[in-house]
Amino acid sequence: MSVMSPARTRATHINLSDVATAHRDKFLNLMDQADQTISVPEILLLHSDAADAIGLQLPPRGEIAVCSCGCNCLIVFDADAAHTFNDGYGETTQCPACADDHRGHTAE
Repeated sequence: MSVMSPARTRATHINLSDVATAHRDKFLNLMDQADQTISVPEILLLHSDAADAIGLQLPPRGEIAVCSCGCNCLIVFDADAAHTFNDGYGETTQCPACADDHRGHTAE
């Protein structure tokens, strides 16, 4: 008879403030690299490595985002769930919780 231990599940979103500095720095470095490339396979590989660096479960399509709205919650989450808007300075990404709580609107 074999015994199977329960599978470990990873978080689907993480607050970067709760991540150890070394892991957070590695994550941010990988995300910066992803922002500098136009190769989709390379972006997905960098996002995968970044998610792994902080213990985040990689979402189905493999893209992650960091909430960048004014509240500075620093939540890392599935990019497909993002609410984006232009605040007059550039595109801003909001996590689902921030979009529900204080939804950003495109500047006119």
